Parts: sequence; C-alpha cells; structure tokens
Amino acid sequence: MRGVRDETPDVTQAVPPRREQPPRRRPPGARLPRRGTDRVEEFAALVVVLLAMAAVAAAVVLGTSTHTALVDRIRADAAHRSVVTAVLTEDPPRVSADRPPASARVPVPARWADADGREHTGVVPAPGHARVGTAVDVWVDRNGEPVGRPVSGGEALLVGWVAGILTLICAAAFLRVLWLALLRGTRSVNDRAWAQEWARVEPWWSGRRGHDADRP
Repeated sequence: MRGVRDETPDVTQAVPPRREQPPRRRPPGARLPRRGTDRVEEFAALVVVLLAMAAVAAAVVLGTSTHTALVDRIRADAAHRSVVTAVLTEDPPRVSADRPPASARVPVPARWADADGREHTGVVPAPGHARVGTAVDVWVDRNGEPVGRPVSGGEALLVGWVAGILTLICAAAFLRVLWLALLRGTRSVNDRAWAQEWARVEPWWSGRRGHDADRP
C-alpha cells in the first residue's frame, strides 16, 4: 500500500563490515621458544671456543718453551763440544749390492788429537767415497771422544714450530670429536622428544582419536 513505509532494518547498515586483522608480528627483540638442548648446545659452543683459545695459548707456550730448551742445549753443547780433524786409517767398507751413495756417511777407523794434544783412535763417520788418509771433521767432547753433531739454531726453531703445530692439531681433533659427540647426543634427545610429542598429537591431528570417541 501506498503510504506504508517499509521499516525493515537494513542489515548491511546495521552490521559494520568486518575488517581483516593484519598479521601479528613478533615484537622486536623477542626470541623464538628454545628447547633445553638448544641451551646445552649454546653453552657447549662457548666452552669449545674457550678451550680452543686455551689450546692456541698452550701451543704457543709449548713451542716457545721447546725452542728455548733446545737453544739452551745448543749453548751447553757449544761449551762442551768442539770440532777436530781426524785422519782415516782404513778405507770405508765396500758394499756390493746396496752400496750407499757418496754423500752417505759410514763408520771408518781413524785417529785424531784433542785440544790438549792427546792422540785418540776410534771409529768416526766418514763419506762412503773417502779413502785412507782422508781428513774429516769430527765432533768430540772434553775427553776427546766422538759425539754427535749439536742441534743447529734452525733445527731448534723448526722443532719449536712443529711442537706448537702438533699441539694445535691434537687440540682441534679432540674438540671436533667432543663437539660431534655432543651434537649426536642432543640430536638423539630431540628425536626422542619429537617421537613422544608426535605419538601424543598424531591421533588428534589425523582424526583417529575423534572417530574412536564417536564409536559406541
């Protein structure tokens, strides 16, 4: 009828449109939840770093002390050893099958005089190509007895470096094995935790628990 006003409320005007909520963002500085094994790994990593620093310091100390000890030994040898000239009294032994090279030294009888002029006889190292009457240099002690050649300064430095490097290699290998063993342990703990959590959640997630509950 004309004159009758339609008083049906406009639903579109009564209910305001729903606005989409922006995705929630993680506050700045907020950290993701961590497992207990994560904290263990962080602590272990700090310990490994500290041990690595200690290993470097130990390698430096060991290498330096080794070099210093060898230098002291060189000084002591220089005070108690000297070089004399020995004369071979026989030819070097001949070897047919496996003859040593000319640069190799073989024991040969010889005679020499010490610093006090006393004459000595004995076996000294001489080149394999030497002949009777050949003069060779021999290191002797205070008593005029043959001794080995003293360590040189270059050899002392090399031994010091080798000692330090070997210390670093051994420490690195130990820390690597320790770290891998720790990671293996934490991974095993995480796998067991995941298995237990999945066993608890999987029936609900797959719907089997709801179906079982609906059954009479």
